[in-house]
Amino acid sequence: MTRLYVRGVIPKGGIAIVGSRTPPPRAADFAYPLASRLNVPVISGLAPGIDASAH
Repeated sequence: MTRLYVRGVIPKGGIAIVGSRTPPPRAADFAYPLASRLNVPVISGLAPGIDASAH
């Protein structure tokens, strides 16, 4: 059995932003503002590229 312990409240919303590990600069520059404007947690594996840019 897997358990997840959390302190605080888990938000109901979230968004996954995934993509290329070698995105064109325009795409990388767009990922963070998009995630920021949505005002929800970003769910990602923090892989290099778009995933990391979203954070």
